[in-house]
Amino acid sequence: MNRNKTTAGREGTQRRLILLLCRGRQTVNELAAALRITDNGVRAQLDALMQEGLVRQVGMRRGVRRPHVEYELTGAAARFFPNAYEPALRFLAEVVLERLPERTHRELFLEAGRRLLSPLIGDIVPRDPTQWAAEVVNRLKGRDVGVEIVDETNRTLVRACICPLATITSRHPQTCAVLAGLLSEFSRSPIRECCERGASPRCAFEIAGSHPRQRE
Repeated sequence: MNRNKTTAGREGTQRRLILLLCRGRQTVNELAAALRITDNGVRAQLDALMQEGLVRQVGMRRGVRRPHVEYELTGAAARFFPNAYEPALRFLAEVVLERLPERTHRELFLEAGRRLLSPLIGDIVPRDPTQWAAEVVNRLKGRDVGVEIVDETNRTLVRACICPLATITSRHPQTCAVLAGLLSEFSRSPIRECCERGASPRCAFEIAGSHPRQRE
């Protein structure tokens, strides 16, 4: 088995660095603070990852004394994150979406999702929707693959650093709403998709009624 195909197979600091960059562009200073190592230590890791074609420099950010270089993951780094069976699923989804009415393919996708997720999270009792989401992320070890709960000023999100179904959702974005509907069923609370699309697609779902300030 090739251990380089998952973040778990990387050396500890590199694995954590990849997960940090999966959340978005960051500078050496930001990475050093998060990893609790020196700037030079971060640069050494970045140099190694750039040599492998997994990380690149993407621009400069204004700093107090001087600009700071920003880094991000390249497309090659996607192999470190879940994408098992994605090609087969993509072609199957294409056929279903093209040949069946919208109501029918929505019900098919929902039922498939129920069968997939019920054994994994079906026993989690929904109470507070944000607590439910946090328990789901913990149960599925989401933090190890870049899934996290994010409190923003006006909302709370469940966000992934990539979209494992990007080849489907890029052409059929309505499938994101189907997944939101499935999560709503399990959580028994409204969940709305607000995924990021474009060159670096990312899954994101807003948890209704979970305004951070309301929970304080």
